[in-house]
Formats: sequence, C-alpha cells, structure tokens
Amino acid sequence: MFLDIWDYIKTTRAEVHDLENRLHKAKANVEQIQRVMSTWQDVPLYKRSEGKSTLLYLDDKEQRLNNRYKELDETGKKIHGLLKENGELLKVENYDTDAWRNYVDYVDQMVLEGFRKIIHCNLVFFLRETDPTQNPDPLFESQLQLQVKLFYLQFLFIKKYIL
Repeated sequence: MFLDIWDYIKTTRAEVHDLENRLHKAKANVEQIQRVMSTWQDVPLYKRSEGKSTLLYLDDKEQRLNNRYKELDETGKKIHGLLKENGELLKVENYDTDAWRNYVDYVDQMVLEGFRKIIHCNLVFFLRETDPTQNPDPLFESQLQLQVKLFYLQFLFIKKYIL
C-alpha cells in the first residue's frame, strides 16, 4: 500500500511539474507577443532628413512602407505560430470552445493595443512636428514650375477672343 501511495505522489508530482512547465512556456509566448508588438511603437514610419534640409524624408517612402508591411506580415505569422504553440501547450482539443475563443480574443486585444500604440506614435510625430508653438521647420517643400509655352498660348487665346 505504501508503494501505491508513493507511486501516486510521484505521478502527480510529475504531472504538476509538466503542467507548470507548459504554463510557463505559454506565459513566455504571450510575453513574446507583447514584445513583438512593441517593436514599432516608438519608431515613426517617417522621419526628417538629416543634414542641411530638415524636410520630411520621402525619397524612400515606398521602400519604408514595403519594409514595414513585410515586418508586420512576418510578425503576424510569428504571433499565429505562438498562438498555435500555446494551444498545443495547453492541450486544447476543441478550438471552438468559449474558453479558447476568449483566450484568442485576449491575444487579439494585445495585438490591437500594439497597433494603437504604433498609430499613436506616428500621429504624435506629426503633431509634434507641426505644432506652431514649437516653431518647427517645414515638413514639406512646394514648388510651382511655370512653363513659357503654356502662358504664351493662353495669351494668344486671350488676345484673339477678348481684344
């Protein structure tokens, strides 16, 4: 009888230890999701040029957008993988249960909060850079290019029909 109890204690202890390890790993995965989403929350998409001109640097706009999109796409795949791994760690048998849907909603809220912070960072950048109380340098430069031929044709039109 003593051996049966001892075997039960060892088995239960091993199961609890296994559960503890899986929960720690699942928690670490959730923390990693939070870290991954915070990657861009302090880095605006655009920046001012360095050097003499302090205008908004847009020469690499397409490349910046493509790079950010690629990073977000890779992050989405990584988050999906971590979520799938947590399902395996938590031994989810039915992914249609309310408990699992609530867990996925919890992770979705973390991701949405990360996106909110990313958008906030970019909006604060533009707000700070256009605040008139700070006397900011201009963000953009406009140019009007006049073409002589166009004015010449318009002048002829005006002269012919008005005069």
